[in-house]
Amino acid sequence: MKHLVHILLLYIGSSLLMLAAEAETTVGMDGRLTVTIPGSPVTAKRQRHDSTISVSILHANPAQHRYTIQFSAELPGTYNLAENLMRNDGSDQSIPPIPVKVTSVLPSTHNGALIPAKEHPYPFFTSYWTFLIAAIILWMLCAYPLFIRGRKRQIEVDEIQPTAPISIDKILQPLLDNAANNQLDDASKARLEKAAIIQLHQLLAQS
Repeated sequence: MKHLVHILLLYIGSSLLMLAAEAETTVGMDGRLTVTIPGSPVTAKRQRHDSTISVSILHANPAQHRYTIQFSAELPGTYNLAENLMRNDGSDQSIPPIPVKVTSVLPSTHNGALIPAKEHPYPFFTSYWTFLIAAIILWMLCAYPLFIRGRKRQIEVDEIQPTAPISIDKILQPLLDNAANNQLDDASKARLEKAAIIQLHQLLAQS
């Protein structure tokens, strides 16, 4: 009977101790608390992949039923660490609730930005767009004279019509006519001699 009363008092005392030892931390920060858990020794369960809280036992004193528990949560809220503990012997003996509270450092309306962004009166004309537009305008100014120059050269080439080469006969015929009428001056005589030599070379080349 006395043994039963002792166990009952130990359970009530441990429950009161755990309520008094309720810990509080912030998201992502480790929290610690030391509690007394009656019964057989306990250990931390393996963390599930979808769990938002991590629980581990840093120090255990099974003789005095005292445990130092460390926890860390990814989301704010109230958690019961007892759900992440189990008995070493695999018994289904219940573990008293161990409530902890995890708060958020940032307000609920925060957009997640660490540094407030400066609002630009004209969002389109940011520094990047300004640089890009200036580079395009500069490129167009540099390319325009080259384009116009190329167009003018093309027009000039198109306007030039190839001329047929003048045959030596057309050069000789007027000179021969003037020679027949005795109307050759010194310059015409020189042209006639030169044309005659050219004609002679062409005849020799063809023979």
